[in-house]
Amino acid sequence: MNRTMIFIDYQNFEWAFNNYYRQNFPPAVKPGLDYSCFPFRLSEKIPGSWLVRTYVFIARPDEFLMQDERLRRKYQWLTELPNYGFIKVIEGRLVARPSSDEREMDISDWTSFYKEEKGTDVNLSIEMVSKAYLNAYDCAILVSGDTDQIPAVELVTRLGKNLVVAGVEGQNLQKLSQCADACYYLDHDFFQTCMRH
Repeated sequence: MNRTMIFIDYQNFEWAFNNYYRQNFPPAVKPGLDYSCFPFRLSEKIPGSWLVRTYVFIARPDEFLMQDERLRRKYQWLTELPNYGFIKVIEGRLVARPSSDEREMDISDWTSFYKEEKGTDVNLSIEMVSKAYLNAYDCAILVSGDTDQIPAVELVTRLGKNLVVAGVEGQNLQKLSQCADACYYLDHDFFQTCMRH
């Protein structure tokens, strides 16, 4: 039995997923993953895998950004992912910053501010490394293309755990894959097995 945990950098993965569909499919295609089955389908790529838990790392919008109904609804949906079972959501922060000192931020004017993600990378690294150290899994699947995770990936493998990097077809995973045991590129055929209908 290969105890497997999945660690998803949600913003990184969502950006790559949406970009893949924008570039390769007509605008009418509005894909959405079913998180009640996506982790299980992904874990099936590991021979003899038993999915223990999935960790989804998200950024909670600050008070200003919560005025954006789309962001607020997305955040609420993400916080309900644990209802699917075997999923834990861990929050960092999404902070709005003024784009210039001369202008006040206005939620209806996206040029008046930019967004900074805080804590997500650190949270992911801590969870992945601490769970390896506690022998909570045999294999980790990291769903991210963020090279900031390289030190954590190297430490997990030094602790004797298998680590697989997974990303969206076309995403640059070269540097991460060099320090991982395997690398999977997920494409439309794979996503079709776990889309919301």
